[in-house]
Amino acid sequence: MVYPEVELLEEIIDKDYDSLVPESPIDQSIDNAWKDDVLSFGVENLCKARVNKQAELAELEKELKRIAERIEDTKKKTERVEGYIQYLLEKDGGTKIKAGSFVVSMKKREKVSLEVGFNDQRYGQSIVIPDLELIKAALKRGTYIKDAKLITDYKLDIS
Repeated sequence: MVYPEVELLEEIIDKDYDSLVPESPIDQSIDNAWKDDVLSFGVENLCKARVNKQAELAELEKELKRIAERIEDTKKKTERVEGYIQYLLEKDGGTKIKAGSFVVSMKKREKVSLEVGFNDQRYGQSIVIPDLELIKAALKRGTYIKDAKLITDYKLDIS
């Protein structure tokens, strides 16, 4: 907090901003010199409260960046651990193993990847969505299909 002297003002603003918006103009009977002093003092304190909020926002943004970096780092570490588990499972030659209270398995996933402009009438027109299952079956049989390929990967499943 840059200006601790406006902490009470900030608490009031944080609680109910709408109640601070005046509904009528400043009373004209107040001496103009005094009104200017009050106005100047009030605006100065509101500016200080604004500086405090900007400083708080900067700190929160730094914290958010730190947390985002930590999340990314933890994701990478988790992927590395999963890689070790997958390596050991593959080394054992199995696709499923019970490890204490966990059941670890490898799930094979296959999907079809189509290049932009794919247009093979045997599997549907390119204007209409091609039949991916039909294409997958043909690719698995070894049929060459221009602009199409079968992608196979394995997903580690731990339950």
